[in-house]
Amino acid sequence: MADTILLRFRDFSADTVAQHQALIARIGYTWWGWWKKSEEPDRTPDLERLKAQLETGGVEIGLFDKSDDRFYKAYVSECVFGKASVRVTSPMPRATPLYYRKEKLPGWFKITRIEALAVHDPDYGRLFRSIPIGNETFFRLPDSGDKTPVHEDRPDLAPRSIRVKGRQLLHLSDVHFGEYAFPASSGPGQYPLDEILLTDLQKIGAEIGVMVLSGDFTTRADANRLFSEALPFLRKLTDGLALSVDQVVMVPGNHDIPLRDHDPLNYKHEEAYLTFLREFYGRKVEIMRLNRYELENGQPLEILSMNSVRLRAPSQKQYGYVEWPLYRSLLESAPTVDPATLRIAVLHHHLVPASTEEIVDPQYPEAAMSMTLDSGSIVEGLQRYGFKVALNGHQHIPRLTKIARGRLKDDSFDLAGLDDPLHVLGGGSAGTSRLFPEMRDNTYNLLSIDNGEKQTRIEIRIRRFNSGTQPRDHVRHTLSL
Repeated sequence: MADTILLRFRDFSADTVAQHQALIARIGYTWWGWWKKSEEPDRTPDLERLKAQLETGGVEIGLFDKSDDRFYKAYVSECVFGKASVRVTSPMPRATPLYYRKEKLPGWFKITRIEALAVHDPDYGRLFRSIPIGNETFFRLPDSGDKTPVHEDRPDLAPRSIRVKGRQLLHLSDVHFGEYAFPASSGPGQYPLDEILLTDLQKIGAEIGVMVLSGDFTTRADANRLFSEALPFLRKLTDGLALSVDQVVMVPGNHDIPLRDHDPLNYKHEEAYLTFLREFYGRKVEIMRLNRYELENGQPLEILSMNSVRLRAPSQKQYGYVEWPLYRSLLESAPTVDPATLRIAVLHHHLVPASTEEIVDPQYPEAAMSMTLDSGSIVEGLQRYGFKVALNGHQHIPRLTKIARGRLKDDSFDLAGLDDPLHVLGGGSAGTSRLFPEMRDNTYNLLSIDNGEKQTRIEIRIRRFNSGTQPRDHVRHTLSL
């Protein structure tokens, strides 16, 4: 099979495939635009390779939408692009769907036929023999005999395990610089948050191996605070706990990525947060990632970082959404090696409710709802892939829930999953001044992991505090997995 490309798309503004097929039916062809994300690298060499192939005839490319597992093959006869990701207009606007015919995009493909593919179709196996893993929109599919690396600049979504000192996880959420309850420096009866945390962890003898942060570093998407306040705060904590940046797992919250400014053409609304990640880690790091560790006591640990600040539809900006098929593909491609591995997932929005009733912030209605729209798929999927714990934040109320969803096993009516529960630990807010009657203090979670001969035990401590009082236990509970 010759070199080709795969383009990932999502239906935000219209039924993408149907609109292009309508133009093909009417005039015989259509121009399909590549909606490149702003943080994606330049693909000029791949486009030039495709254009050279087109000089000798048409080329089949793959089109796919992972959100609902739709796959297509398309026949391309021409390719037009701006080098170095320069954006250009459609070569023929009237052959482009109305909803984006005036947009400038990095590449355009003249398509004469689009055909849906089923998983049993031979062309599916040929074009999608290795379904792309990740959240990019452009993938090169090389000839099966081509040993040339494909996009060496892509970050590793499942890196090798690193050994860490300590057997405990520190879980923080919703620090919320912008409505922050803690002073920048110590004063009479007032202490900075980093000082409170470091002092308390030292007092109780904690040995942190991994620090997990489940989003909302800032408030109402104030990107300036990500760099002026959140970044120095994280560096003080990592230095104080003697952690490397690779021992820190972070996911965004709804206040970190402004869905109110969602732009499906280039995802510029994600730029500030992704730049924040690059600043902290010193390199490009994807939000979606399977982080692998070996704790000091020998316990293998995998932490799946998930982005719940995604848009399923323009009318649903106030909800969480993960797009579970993306993570299913990652987990299928990176199976756990050691059956003793403890798997933990982390996201911002809730898989189960924390508050007894939703409270809508009139100043930021896009952050109104706690629930994740595809939470059922996430819970079933996490159970299927052996996850025992999920961490989240969002509503500033700590909660511990055990949930098990029955699912059909092997297409029969024999339910599987009910005896394999997922423990969902919701974090309160570590730093906000906006608290609720159900929890009037700030909190953080500490998870101590012991790997016994027959089962793994996790002691959960939820510590509560405020700017004028030292932390104390709110809840202590041990999970036997």
